[in-house]
Amino acid sequence: MSSTQYVNGHLITNNLSLDANKISNISFTSTGFVFNSNLLPSTDNLFLGTETTPWKGIHVSTGTVFLGPTGALTINNNGTISSNVGFAAPTFQVGATTPGVGIVLYTTENLLYYVDQYGSSGPVSIFKTASNSINNTYFTGGNMGIGLDNPIHTLDISGDINCNTLMAKNLTGASLTIDTITTNQVSFDNIGSIYFKTGSATGCFITQMNYNSSGANHYIYYNPNSKELTQASPMYFYSYSTGSQPITNASTPTSGAFQPITFNVNNILYSTFEHTANSSIFTGTFETLATLQFTYSIQFHTTRNSTESAAAVLYLDGIAIPGSYRSIALRDVNQEFALCNTFLVDVPAGEHTIELRAAATSTNVSVGGIPNILAPGSSYTSANLCCTRVI
Repeated sequence: MSSTQYVNGHLITNNLSLDANKISNISFTSTGFVFNSNLLPSTDNLFLGTETTPWKGIHVSTGTVFLGPTGALTINNNGTISSNVGFAAPTFQVGATTPGVGIVLYTTENLLYYVDQYGSSGPVSIFKTASNSINNTYFTGGNMGIGLDNPIHTLDISGDINCNTLMAKNLTGASLTIDTITTNQVSFDNIGSIYFKTGSATGCFITQMNYNSSGANHYIYYNPNSKELTQASPMYFYSYSTGSQPITNASTPTSGAFQPITFNVNNILYSTFEHTANSSIFTGTFETLATLQFTYSIQFHTTRNSTESAAAVLYLDGIAIPGSYRSIALRDVNQEFALCNTFLVDVPAGEHTIELRAAATSTNVSVGGIPNILAPGSSYTSANLCCTRVI
């Protein structure tokens, strides 16, 4: 060691060999401490730096840094950190290196949650992978919303759904546009339903749709008595009364006291017009101008042995319809007289009321009464009103 010197008890040299074969050398340069072999500890409790005087950094050029007795945590020369046993910590920050700027990840209730720099938090994914296939996912939480943030059903969607095949047990909606429906039965607001059958009863069947008050595009209806589909046009409604209705005010040639005739039977009531039992008013709604044919018949009775007159008029929206007036002369006590009339009416678009009224010159006259010939069964009627659509 010719370049070696001792100064005040210190060894000064450029290179120091620590074994007989001069394999391991230690030297110092202006940039740091240099050695040409492995740095091995002789005990388990050796540290590189301490908590109060730590090392500022460890630079690995090429190769791998192994931590743990089996190299559980490794950092390769590309800077990739990996672990063969996993990571264990309350939270992990991902993204920015500045604390509080990245995303903090943590687990709870078997789900991975996040917290961002603005304090927002939530699950990273609410879906789980099915055990039978990694391509099958499922969700076991509460309600899910697409296009809205306050779902009240299992799946709430604000927008359109486009699918090739839709399989559902119940479909409820204000507007459904479907090219093809494959189902056993289609129901409409618990009013009725449409279904198809084959075999001994083959065809299309409509249940309980014998009435609809909208008055638009009605072509067939279901007759619950005959269990058949019947044409709703031209027949619009037919109703009758079975009781006796006295004339309460006598009329004169200068003052006609026409009083409404009530109809207590409305079981044969078709589309377009509404009617409440024991009412004289029939209400109908039309989208366009319609020409209707009305036919009425009234059975008058008299209890006075004199000649009296009786008449009837049909009213549209409270106004007498031209051509609807018809009268008849009544004579003798307890006699029966039938008054009939048939006429056409142009009804404008919109909602309208129809009402049949009758008048007589004496209060001894009534609409209906006790027939002179016993009417078999329930065949007796005191007033009838029928409406047929012509155009």
